[in-house]
Amino acid sequence: FDPYKELGIDYDATASVIAKAFRRLALKYHPDKRRGKEDKVADEKFHVINKANDILSNEEKKKEVDKVIAADIERAKKQAEMDKGRREMVQKLQQREREAQEQKSGKNAQQSAQQEQILDRLREETKTRLYEVARGRIAKARVAAKQGKQDFQRRTMERGIDARAVKLTWPADLSDVDEQQIRSQLVSCGGIE
Repeated sequence: FDPYKELGIDYDATASVIAKAFRRLALKYHPDKRRGKEDKVADEKFHVINKANDILSNEEKKKEVDKVIAADIERAKKQAEMDKGRREMVQKLQQREREAQEQKSGKNAQQSAQQEQILDRLREETKTRLYEVARGRIAKARVAAKQGKQDFQRRTMERGIDARAVKLTWPADLSDVDEQQIRSQLVSCGGIE
């Protein structure tokens, strides 16, 4: 129970301030001022401000209340300081966590960039190797083609066949195709012997 709060005054209020506050509230909540209306809240409030005035009017009771209130105020200050310390610790912890998260995400970004560079380098190396393999295969194919041509020419020379000669044969049962028709088709390719 805080009589100062009930009267709406400061803790360092003088006796005259206490008396004025009591008179003002007593006039407001006195049962005679309500003209017979029943109001339990107003009755309770009137009872409370009378009790507060009794305590603050008696020097001995006032000293006891002041001690309790001073202890409560001191406890509230200590609690506020501890709360402030806790809030600061929580804020520092949250800041460190944010910094650690940012540092971690920075490392992840850096690692991702490094991995991307490695992948790019590997892609380029693979492309280069494939190009070299393809060039090697093309070169081998050219050598093989040249060798095959040379082999063909050598075999035809050994047999005494002109490499440009073509010998045609067709089955006898193709009676509707005669030699003249074939010669007329081959004239555009070169001379016919």
